[in-house]
Amino acid sequence: MIFIAVDPTLPARYQFVGYATVDQRVSREAIWREPQLGVYQEYRNLLVRRVPNGYVHDEPRHFGRRVWHQDWLHRIIDVGQRHCPDLLELQRQKFLPDGAKLAGQALRFGENYIIFRPHGEETHILIDPPTIAFADINHDHEQWSEDRFAQGLREVLIAPSPRDYLRTMSFRPHPYIRLSGIDVPAMRDRLQRLILSKRRSRSRGGIAVRSYPNRRRGC
Repeated sequence: MIFIAVDPTLPARYQFVGYATVDQRVSREAIWREPQLGVYQEYRNLLVRRVPNGYVHDEPRHFGRRVWHQDWLHRIIDVGQRHCPDLLELQRQKFLPDGAKLAGQALRFGENYIIFRPHGEETHILIDPPTIAFADINHDHEQWSEDRFAQGLREVLIAPSPRDYLRTMSFRPHPYIRLSGIDVPAMRDRLQRLILSKRRSRSRGGIAVRSYPNRRRGC
């Protein structure tokens, strides 16, 4: 996965945050059931917290900002149960009891909590994300910076993509870009070379890489 951050309102900056390689996908239930996953119980993006008789909807503030997902249950269950007619009522309760059912069937947690590989060749998160593009009210799509790093990143991301921009004019301005048929190791190598060249530039825009040598990240 490649991560790009953007300001919430226009005019907006786009910043390259880094990339990560998926290690495994697990369910929220497994995070509380399996001891080796216990470290993730403290993460703020789980959407739920274990209590004695089930799970309660819980989203701690993130850097002082509260993000509250009304569709929290929809997000954590198996995709095959997301259209059950009694889902909305259960979701409104903000509490998921043990043994809960949807349409008469036991509720199934989806294995959609992503755990990434540790920092190293397969995962890089940048301390100082460089700005690569801008967006304003005068253009339908973002305008990429002309510097070598931004243009090199654009070639990596956009060339194999079904669209040649990040920002759309739809109600969801930044839908995921899904790349298929690509050589993943080759793409990682290109990203690593771009980051290394930026670090060597010794300019104000130089990049430092945040290091967590023995830690995996979850999303």
